[in-house]
Amino acid sequence: MKGNYITGFLNTTTVVLMLFLLIGPFNSSSQAQKSQYEWVNEFISTYNSHDQARMKSLLLDKFHKAYHGTAKYWQGVYKEFGQVKLLSVGKDTINGRAIIWTRSTNTENFVAFAYKLAKSAPLKINRMGVIRGMIPSGLTRKVPDLEQAAERINTHLEKLEHLDVFSGTVLVAHKGQILINKAVNFSERQTKIPNDANTRFLIASTTKMFTATAIAQLVERGLLNYNDPISKHLPDYPAHIGSKVTIHHLLTHSSGIELDEIGAYNKSIARVSNLEELYQTHLKYLPKLKNYDNYKLPEEFNYTNEGFDLAGYIVQKVSGEDFFDYLAKHVFEKGSMDNTGDFELDKEIANLARGYYSSKSDERKLNTRHLPARSRPAGSFYSTSHDLFRFVQSLQNGTLMKQETFERVTSSQITSYVNPISSSKYGYGFSLNSMSGLESWGHAGVAPGMGARCDVYPESGFTVIVLSNYDKAAAIVANYIRDTLHFQIH
Repeated sequence: MKGNYITGFLNTTTVVLMLFLLIGPFNSSSQAQKSQYEWVNEFISTYNSHDQARMKSLLLDKFHKAYHGTAKYWQGVYKEFGQVKLLSVGKDTINGRAIIWTRSTNTENFVAFAYKLAKSAPLKINRMGVIRGMIPSGLTRKVPDLEQAAERINTHLEKLEHLDVFSGTVLVAHKGQILINKAVNFSERQTKIPNDANTRFLIASTTKMFTATAIAQLVERGLLNYNDPISKHLPDYPAHIGSKVTIHHLLTHSSGIELDEIGAYNKSIARVSNLEELYQTHLKYLPKLKNYDNYKLPEEFNYTNEGFDLAGYIVQKVSGEDFFDYLAKHVFEKGSMDNTGDFELDKEIANLARGYYSSKSDERKLNTRHLPARSRPAGSFYSTSHDLFRFVQSLQNGTLMKQETFERVTSSQITSYVNPISSSKYGYGFSLNSMSGLESWGHAGVAPGMGARCDVYPESGFTVIVLSNYDKAAAIVANYIRDTLHFQIH
């Protein structure tokens, strides 16, 4: 391994030095300094034991009282990644927290435990949590041997299938040529129906790219402008909000219109069967918005499904076509996406994988009770890995929108977060991510029993599409593939 990336367990002296440089000298003896490293080893050992009683004891002994009740949280992290191997301590800091870098022995994902120690004795751990999807700083970029990379990824997918960590399909393409097209596990666990290349999966928020594409097409036709206030197209929307919020705000998660923290709203929208019902439900609960009476634009990123639902309703009003019909005709048909569409709970959809989520008992359960009556512009359409690949190609080759429009929607409009290793920005319905300088665009989606990742890496020419009927599993696989293709790890 090149650079300052440290593998294996560090010796005590090295770790104490790292911690010393990180948080300053301890107001304690050298024996106390040594104990600061011991808690890291003790934490990793306790986490790897998957013993809740042991974790509770450690939390009481080493952590601030605010974290004494978080044993179930760590049990959940273990369900996601399994056991981890300690790589380094204090190598990186993010948002003022030191990072314990580990790597999952099952998923081979990097897992960052971010913590902060108290400034004075007793030196309890004041803050502790997991940062997912990141990599240690200083990893060397590489140009992979395509055949070797494909073999390694295929072998890894078989391992995850054996461990029952992943179920779904994976498509990896390089400069338009498909390198990997693999399906693992079952679309129906009870009857052992296997996933295959034609299996359809619910893709959660990856749907947002479709809604954003419809808006972009209407902008090209001169029927919309990103700077239009939504009241221009929705005259019955409360004017003190509708006159301030623009389509730009809806598509960049910067409108501040967030209703999904309201339990009754969530129950209501789960039952709607068309966009008119969805919009009327939105209007009904809008007065419960926290700052409804003195609404002001937040002018910052705050992820909200409601913004995209409004954008979809505007597509319907402006185009004069039912939203679902519009996408079918102007996006899916034009993009040769024959296996993509909107989900309806009471209709049989051929080759649709059944979703499974991890229950508290570790048992995978059907996600039926979490499914909506129908898809919405913000999420839960279905697609296949092939169709999403065709969608990516149709965006890039000018089939769905002009080149200048494509460049605009995939250009940064707002920043969601920045740290020393990575950043995430947002265009118009497209996520823009940077990991140690590796740029990508696309969108992720996750909900109980469903997961999706569509990642396009312009510099290296790779497209990675992962669809799953397990929640969180798509991200685990997509991150592994990203790292394997682009960074020197072994």
